[in-house]
Amino acid sequence: MRWQDIVNLVGDYLRLGMVLLTVAVVVLFLGYKFIYKKICKGKRQVDVKKLFWWIVLVFYLFVVLAITLFRPSGIWNGQIVSFFYSYKEAWISASEIAWRNIILNILMFVPLGFWLPLGMEKFRFFWKTYVFGLLFTVGIETLQLAFSLGIFEVADVFNNTLGTMIGYGLYKVIAYVMQLLKKENPKLSHVFISQIPLILTTAMFAMIFIAYDKQELGNLQIECISPYSKDTFKITSNEKYSQDSDTAMVYQTSTLTVEETETFARNYFKNLGTSLDESRIDIYENTAYYWAKDRYHMVITYKGGGYELTDFDIVFQEEGEKESQKVVDATEEVIREALVGYGIEIPDGATFSYDVDRGYVFTVNKVEVNGVIYDGQLTCEYYDNGKFAHIRNNINQFEVYKEFAVCSEKEAYEQILEGKFVCVANPGDQMEIGQVSLAYFMDTKGFYQPVYNFEILVNGKGSYIQIPAIEK
Repeated sequence: MRWQDIVNLVGDYLRLGMVLLTVAVVVLFLGYKFIYKKICKGKRQVDVKKLFWWIVLVFYLFVVLAITLFRPSGIWNGQIVSFFYSYKEAWISASEIAWRNIILNILMFVPLGFWLPLGMEKFRFFWKTYVFGLLFTVGIETLQLAFSLGIFEVADVFNNTLGTMIGYGLYKVIAYVMQLLKKENPKLSHVFISQIPLILTTAMFAMIFIAYDKQELGNLQIECISPYSKDTFKITSNEKYSQDSDTAMVYQTSTLTVEETETFARNYFKNLGTSLDESRIDIYENTAYYWAKDRYHMVITYKGGGYELTDFDIVFQEEGEKESQKVVDATEEVIREALVGYGIEIPDGATFSYDVDRGYVFTVNKVEVNGVIYDGQLTCEYYDNGKFAHIRNNINQFEVYKEFAVCSEKEAYEQILEGKFVCVANPGDQMEIGQVSLAYFMDTKGFYQPVYNFEILVNGKGSYIQIPAIEK
């Protein structure tokens, strides 16, 4: 760990300590000045039910503060994020984890909306419970902003308040049942009205997921979530971009199931003279991790079936043994032949090169073989023992799907001028837009969509901006 990392870590813990100390002081003050008086009401005998209600409430509030404030630092800490940024990000990425986090943000405040009116009569007025939930979440977001413990996101305020409202609706259902058991005559209309937040939330998520399922193509990770203001960058260009609209082909690749990735890894390791370690399998949302019983590790991506293989016997060579040396001047024929031993055949028409950081590179640009389109890159690090330390095979197989209308180069460039792009540049940077070409990018449903690839210079350094080409 670097000294700078240690300094940052100490700073994080100091900030957390300040928040913990503040919370502890507030809780102790309330415990003496408020909670005790409320429970005892000037009497010696303690109201056990009230005491239990307060204990649960304080414990719940502390847990929420721990979850929201005492988290590892992020690069966006201390910033305000635009309204519904997390919803836009979850939609574009089509990530189950992103949607799960949004739903959990709602569910986290459901107990608050239920517990407040259950134990304190004044919170049985719906608006008081709603306002308390709103103020509590605004307070959390403000602390995150002030102490750089997170980001102030308006969507979190919306989600948490929505959860409080749903929790209050749950309380109204319980209260209605209890009144019926006491043979009272509660108003069912009040119960129904209190369920409107739950009904609308359920309908909202149902429409979102149905809309994604029904749309023909997936979403592109290069789509802009939050446009830049026009004066964020100094954008110039000497190029003349075509105003002619055209069509471009969309291709489709397969998406592997978890079972298919395991079968692939099992057969791959068997071909290398080892077997799959059944006890070391990790399954994630987009990738699966597999270990062989010795030396090999593999990561497989579901969409397209790309994978990365690592040989730990080469990466971590033991002292005392004859060390294998990296080969940097092998011919294309030697590398192709060595890859065959790993079950990999590079299509004819691929370009071959060597990169100091990535090793040998095979680049395939929409090469058709027997009706199958191959596109992507394979990189590998070759050693003098005939083995590879790393193989990163992202040459995917595609089939023709159909043609779509695409916008013109000029229209794509105008999106850049309007700030509708994803870029790693910093505000105020000088950005010169250069030549443009039609490239391809895989979307969230495994389709290979056309995008405009603009070459750019940011303060004199080369980079690029990609703009979705298919007309909306």
